[in-house]
Amino acid sequence: MYSKVPAIKYFIACFILVLIIWKRNAIVKYYEVYRYKASWKFYKALGEKTGSSDFHYSGKQVFENLTFDQPMMIRQIPFFPGTFFVAEKSGKIMKTDQAGGHAEVFFDGTKKMSDDYYHGMYNFAIHPEDSVLVVCYTIFRKSRKGKNTGVIELYSFGKNGVDYARSKSLYRFPLVDHFGGGLEFDQDGFLFIATGDFEGGDPHNQAQNLKSLSGKILRLKINGLSGEIPLDNPFSDTKFVKKEIWASGLRNPFRMSFLENGKTLVVADVGHDDTEEIDIVQAGKNYGWSIKEGSRTFKNTKNNTILTDPVYHYEHGVDGFSITGGLVYNGEKFPELKNKYIFGDFITGRIWSLDLSERKSHAKLLMKNAGGITSFCQTSAGEILWTDLSTNKIYKLVKSR
Repeated sequence: MYSKVPAIKYFIACFILVLIIWKRNAIVKYYEVYRYKASWKFYKALGEKTGSSDFHYSGKQVFENLTFDQPMMIRQIPFFPGTFFVAEKSGKIMKTDQAGGHAEVFFDGTKKMSDDYYHGMYNFAIHPEDSVLVVCYTIFRKSRKGKNTGVIELYSFGKNGVDYARSKSLYRFPLVDHFGGGLEFDQDGFLFIATGDFEGGDPHNQAQNLKSLSGKILRLKINGLSGEIPLDNPFSDTKFVKKEIWASGLRNPFRMSFLENGKTLVVADVGHDDTEEIDIVQAGKNYGWSIKEGSRTFKNTKNNTILTDPVYHYEHGVDGFSITGGLVYNGEKFPELKNKYIFGDFITGRIWSLDLSERKSHAKLLMKNAGGITSFCQTSAGEILWTDLSTNKIYKLVKSR
């Protein structure tokens, strides 16, 4: 007599298998989030154990009534005096005034961006003269066959806000990780874009390949919603290369800024196994990745290109594991920090100052326990602010005594 039991068991087994495959991405995602948060907690505790500050500083919360949804970047832009913009990882750019009593949405890209822990809004910039918003974000793959995508887009805006109907995609990069995501306008309105190597360890040597946009600093002239390649770019007359390239050999240039002269570009490049580095980036220079990590050899690769070492680096350990680039302080509140480069570490929450004018300068530790630092901002009043991903709040640097 025919039995239904084997058929039922077969059906249940198939159903469980389908469920596992369907949920695979979610399971992987939540495992990665757990692993990342666990390692972050461990490394942060390691960074708290040793080290002393040259000056006694602490962080004080600003916008006390506001909590943001994973703040990635804060900017105060002369185009909007007295207004602060905060990019949230989920895809919104919020704006608030000096008092910070409430925040409203300036840009909403949540429908385009992923809610995966590693992906979403990275950065934004506003043209210093024209009403153009630049945003960069990543999209998490929806299936095993899909690819992650890094996107850089232009939007027009006016008195009534962002005009979503007037937009243009500048770049769409296929990537695994290490998007970079740096965006800065110089004083002449040229847009600089920092891109990562797009895959751990740079197995295809993209950062050294001038036919690839991976692991580079790009430079464009933004006219309305178009990006044009300037004729004075270092490779504009070179055949068979990407002519928007300004510099090469970078791994994951997460944050960058210009010095007060508006011309000198300082880039913090997140390291791989051993080293976090700070580079002063100049036209046509090669900063070594993935032949070198910092000043150390990473790959034994034949190379005829002159490589430029970082101006400063620190090894993985007590100091940190993931650099967050900052800014050169030009305020009056802290005279001892005048003209010093202020930067931090995302994992250990440490903040330092560094004299970039000295060839072999040593960074001075300003404070520990500043949280998951994702960006720095200097206000028109000379305050140093940072976004903290661990508390979803904004803090400013103050003297603790």
